[in-house]
Amino acid sequence: MSLHSDVNRSYSDIHRAYIQAMVAVGVNRSQPKWYVASTRRNCEHSARESLDSNGFASFLPQKERWRNGPEMNMRYLFKEPMFPGYVFIRHCMDRWAYLGICRSRGVEKLIGPSWDSLGVVPDKEVAAIDALQRSRLPHCLYPYPCEGQPVRVIEGPLSNVEGNFVQIDNMHAVLVISIGIIRQSVAVEMKRSQTVPLRNPGLYLAAGI
Repeated sequence: MSLHSDVNRSYSDIHRAYIQAMVAVGVNRSQPKWYVASTRRNCEHSARESLDSNGFASFLPQKERWRNGPEMNMRYLFKEPMFPGYVFIRHCMDRWAYLGICRSRGVEKLIGPSWDSLGVVPDKEVAAIDALQRSRLPHCLYPYPCEGQPVRVIEGPLSNVEGNFVQIDNMHAVLVISIGIIRQSVAVEMKRSQTVPLRNPGLYLAAGI
């Protein structure tokens, strides 16, 4: 076992004992929120595993892709991060937790200037990305920021997800889902009939959207 593994195990034990102690003495902890950590290059999976082993609830959105195998007639399905270089963490943040996350294997830093002023990801943005991942619908990265009609999906596997509806051409339109704190978006094909506008639709009809 490596020294790094010993350090991670030691921290995990200390962190759990710390949480239990806070609960035992009745410390009023704030509600958990979603944060984002940037990872070292190609270390998203190891960062997630290290965070989980240290007692932090993490979420690594992934998408499926087909890749050609070593033989011409061989293809296999593999998963890759939906947002390369990032992993999401849900926790009641304090200085101790901040240090533990930043010291986890594969983690580079948490997004924000300091432990008490980190950027928070709205729950609905994480829920939308989770729904997209579970739907297994084909999707791709999309330029941020996205201009389009704010809508809510009313049918299909993405029902209740909110995003921006963008008409690509006469045949194709997409729903764009964004994570504002990291300024990244993903797009999935969508029909207008599957959505309802969140704002005055007349404004967008006048603009030709």
